[in-house]
Amino acid sequence: MIENSHLRRPIARGRAAVLCLVTLALSGCGLVNTESPFWATVAAIRGGSDTSPPVDRAHVDNLPYASMLAWFDDTKPSFIVLGQVQNGRLFWYSAGQQVIVTRGPYVIQTAGLGRDLTAVQFTKGSVESPLNLIGQERQRSLDARGEGRFAWELRCTYSSAGRENVVILERPMELSKVRETCQQTEGKPIENTYWGDPQTGLIWKSQQVLLPGMAPLNIEILKPFG
Repeated sequence: MIENSHLRRPIARGRAAVLCLVTLALSGCGLVNTESPFWATVAAIRGGSDTSPPVDRAHVDNLPYASMLAWFDDTKPSFIVLGQVQNGRLFWYSAGQQVIVTRGPYVIQTAGLGRDLTAVQFTKGSVESPLNLIGQERQRSLDARGEGRFAWELRCTYSSAGRENVVILERPMELSKVRETCQQTEGKPIENTYWGDPQTGLIWKSQQVLLPGMAPLNIEILKPFG
C-alpha cells in the first residue's frame, strides 16, 4: 500500500474511493475481473522491507504487465501494475486497491491515498514530454473534489538539469533530468523532477507533487506500456 507519512490519517474509505473513481472514469465500463490472473498478480505483491523494493528485476521482466514502483518520501515502495488503458489514460493498481491514473508522465487522478487528485486539465489539450519543453511554459489546473478545490491553476516552466546516471530496479540508465517549476496563484512554487530517455522521450522516473502542500510522489517505471 502507498503510504503518505506526511498525512498519517486513516484511509478507511480507500477501497470505496477506488471503486467510485474507476467506475466514473471509465464511464460505465466494468471493473477488471478481480478473479483474473491480473488481480492474482497484483494481490501477490504486498510490499517489501522499508529499504528494498517488493520485487526483483527477473520477476518484473517475466510478468506480461507494465509495472512501476511508487512511494512517498520516507515510506517503502509499492509495486503498481497497469490494469487498464482508455483514451490515453493508464490506470495502475496496487495490492491495497489504490489507483494511480497517468497521462504521459503526469499523474492526473488518484484514489485511496488520503488526499486525492480528482482531475488535471492541460490548457493546450495535448500532453508533451518534459524533455521537449525546455525553456517553455505550460499551464494546467488541478481538481481536488474531496477538499472542495477546483481549477487550481499552475503555470509551469521547464529547465534542463543535465544528465544523470540512475538505477531502476537493478537496471542502470543514463537519463536526461528536467526540473519543472510551477507557480500557483497562492502559495509557494511547486518543484517536480523528471528523468527521461532523450532518444524516445519516455520518462522513466519522476518526483511529482500531486497537490499543493502534499509530499512528492516518487515513480519509477519498471516495464513501460507498449
